[in-house]
Amino acid sequence: MLNSIIFWKLLDIFILILEWISLYILVNDLSTIKVNKKQSLLSFSLILGIAFSMNIFGILPDLRLLISIVLSIFYFKLNYEVNLSKAFIIPLVYWLMLIGIDALSISGVVYINDISVNMLLDYNLYRLEAIILAKSFLLIGILVLKYFKLSGQISKNDFIYVGIPICTNILSLLIIFKMGISKLDNFNLIFISFFILLSSISLLIIIYKITTSNKLKIENEFMKEKIDLEYRYYKKIEENQESIKRIYHDMKNHMICISNLSNEKDVKEYINSLDLKIPDINFKFGNKILDIIINEKYQICKEKGVKFDIVADFSNLDFIDMMDLCVIFSNALDNAIEACDKILDESISKYISINVTYINSFCFIKIENSKVNDINIKNNNFITNKKDKSMHGIGLKNIKDAVNKYDGNLNIEFDDDKFLLKIIFSLKN
Repeated sequence: MLNSIIFWKLLDIFILILEWISLYILVNDLSTIKVNKKQSLLSFSLILGIAFSMNIFGILPDLRLLISIVLSIFYFKLNYEVNLSKAFIIPLVYWLMLIGIDALSISGVVYINDISVNMLLDYNLYRLEAIILAKSFLLIGILVLKYFKLSGQISKNDFIYVGIPICTNILSLLIIFKMGISKLDNFNLIFISFFILLSSISLLIIIYKITTSNKLKIENEFMKEKIDLEYRYYKKIEENQESIKRIYHDMKNHMICISNLSNEKDVKEYINSLDLKIPDINFKFGNKILDIIINEKYQICKEKGVKFDIVADFSNLDFIDMMDLCVIFSNALDNAIEACDKILDESISKYISINVTYINSFCFIKIENSKVNDINIKNNNFITNKKDKSMHGIGLKNIKDAVNKYDGNLNIEFDDDKFLLKIIFSLKN
């Protein structure tokens, strides 16, 4: 069997399928898909067909690797919700890990069996042993990587810091196996391969720490905003209570004065001269965090001359974490207020409306606002006009992530005059 060309050709096909399916599993687990599954599988099948063609036509291994990396980056970027940096990093790390595993397996087989590397160029048991060892390591590596969950976005600076050593490792491995393999003894070969693979694993850990750090940074921003909201809310309640106390105290004195006035005309003039400002009543809709958010945004709208309408009952949204509620409503209302701020024509009505209704076992949330600004969309993502684009991740994308977390559905509609956010949650879930 080991002398059969057909066996080795079939084995090459199996290895090719295994490597690409491993990449598919990896990117599918680390990112959110933005196209339907049929489209994703179709584009993946097309890339797999190109990989088969390169194998059939005998494309040089180095060129085949380069083409595979480029195809992986294109597939990742076109089918998943990732920025350009992450679209480069993940495929590069994967193919680097693949090369490192192959190098370590070859070195291990050569060292253990005390044979020459050139023996692995022939179709024999040693070559089969190296293949089985390498692909076993690959499957174990994929299982380990699935627990990393690199769901954060990688910034351009992080991409540069991590991308350069990744490319360096790939080139180092290619040079070693291209030019220096015959000049190295077995021990040095396995030593170098091991440390390059160790370097690759270290890069993965660095990427994991970077994405975790970015995620924590965003969560800290939300926590700070939430605390500020609560502080301003309770401060407003305290001010209202003090105002009511002062009005109550003054009313007793005013009533004494009115009772001592001699005629109706004097009474009317005195009443008209009074300046009794009753503080705004705080909205209460059945959810503490949303009461805070709604009251805060209502005050902002009042100061900016934005009409604020709300018909809602939030008492059935307790299944959603407070942080996620803050993400959804704070960002949605901040975006709405920002859009209204851009309306400079006084003839155009500035408004924000919130409607929360329940039909059967579903919750329907609609947040609508007027607008005049253009909406920019690229690769199904909404592009911000803000200067700090790196931290604008706490916008529509985070709303979508929070909604998806509870198996909800987010739909966005807009035209020249309005922007509408529709969210549906199943209360059964």
